[in-house]
Amino acid sequence: NTLRLPSIRSKIGEVKILSADDIKADLQKCGLAGSPTRVVETKENTSGRRKCEFISFDRLDEVIKNSLNKTKQKIQITHTEKKISKVLCVTKAPIEYAKTVSDNIAFCDNNDVDAVIGAIKNENPDAVLFGSDSISKRVSALIAAKLDLGLCADCTALQTDGETLYMIRPALSGSVIAKIKSLTKPAMATVRTNKNSSDIVVSAGYGAKNCLESIKAFADRYGAQLGASRKAVDNDILPYELQVGLTGKTVSPSVYIAIGISGAVHHIVGMDKAGTVIAINPDKGAPIFDYADYGIIENFHNISGGKK
Repeated sequence: NTLRLPSIRSKIGEVKILSADDIKADLQKCGLAGSPTRVVETKENTSGRRKCEFISFDRLDEVIKNSLNKTKQKIQITHTEKKISKVLCVTKAPIEYAKTVSDNIAFCDNNDVDAVIGAIKNENPDAVLFGSDSISKRVSALIAAKLDLGLCADCTALQTDGETLYMIRPALSGSVIAKIKSLTKPAMATVRTNKNSSDIVVSAGYGAKNCLESIKAFADRYGAQLGASRKAVDNDILPYELQVGLTGKTVSPSVYIAIGISGAVHHIVGMDKAGTVIAINPDKGAPIFDYADYGIIENFHNISGGKK
C-alpha cells in the first residue's frame, strides 16, 4: 500500500459509537491523563506575513526574472544557548534541527523500526528526531507505541533549557503555534524538512480546478515544479504527492506562484520560506495576499499560455 496522510473528506453514513469497555481500553491511558506529551504554551501564528504589491499580468515575466536574480536568503534555524546531552537522528534528514539543541549527535541510517529501537537502547539519547516523510512518520509512531514514548509530529522548531526538549509545531490548522514537551524520555519528534524543489513552484488550488491544463502549460513554460493545495488534492483534482502545506510537503523555491489558492494557514506553513511569493486570485480579500510579495487579481482562465 502507498503511504499517505488522510483526506479531510468524509463519507455520509451511520456513526458507530464505541465505549472504552467495547475496545477494552485502559482509562488511565485515555485523554490527557494518558498522553505522554503536554502543551506548555500556545500563541497565534503570525509568521510568514508579507507586504503585497498588486501588479498586472504584463509585469509577471519581469517580476519572476527579477526574483530569480535575487540572492536567495538561507533559511535560518535558531540555535539555543543551552544544549541537551545527545540527540539521535534517524537518517540525515533532521540534522539541522538536531544541531540547534545539541552538540552531540548520533545517527541511525536505517529507517527501520527494530534498527531504530536498537539505536535508542545503545545511544541512550535525550531526544530522537525523524524527518517528515510518510515512512518516517509511520516508523516513529510504531516506535512510540512499542516503547511507550511521547511523539510530537510536524515540528517546525526545537528549543531547550538544557534539560527539557521543547517541540514547536503548528496546531488548529496552522492558526496556532504550540510549544510541547514530552513526559517520557527520550523525547521523540518528526521535524518538517524541505523537499528538493526547482527554482520556481507553481501551485494550483481548488479555485483553479477548471484550468489545470493551462496551469500545467504555464508551469512548463517556466520550467517550474507543480504543487497543489489540500482542497485540490482532497477533491481528486491533483495527486497527494504535489500537496504543499501542513499535511503535505514543505518547499522553499526562489519563486512560489499560488494560483486559485485561498491562503489557509495550513497551506502557508508549507511555502512561507519561499524567496518571493506571487498570488493569482480574483478575490482581493483572499488571505493568500497577506502572505505574498506580489498579487494579481484575476481569474487564471483569462490567461492563455501564461499570458493575458
